[in-house]
Amino acid sequence: MNFRIWIRELLNHSYLPVEPGHKLQIEVHGPHYTTIRTFTLETDDSGSVVDSFVIGSEADLGEYEFVVQEASEQHRGKSAGRFRVEEYKKPEFEVMVAPAKTVTVCCSSC
Repeated sequence: MNFRIWIRELLNHSYLPVEPGHKLQIEVHGPHYTTIRTFTLETDDSGSVVDSFVIGSEADLGEYEFVVQEASEQHRGKSAGRFRVEEYKKPEFEVMVAPAKTVTVCCSSC
């Protein structure tokens, strides 16, 4: 899972990027609100953080959530996004082709 999270501050009714180097704690919570990954990252020049992790084949099916908070704060952060892990099922479909009742033949001089 590759992810990028942009952090913005509301100032005078405008959203502005936070300063580069702003430390954030990112937690990834699983379907049963269990923390499966924790990252401490610093914002870049655009006010975003970027990282990745591997979700193994043993991952629980369901909805996961990114929770972001300032690294120095101890209260629950804010949700930054969600994604789902679902079982892959090969699509099943049927294609039916009916031949045309008439056939048109065109030669190169048409």
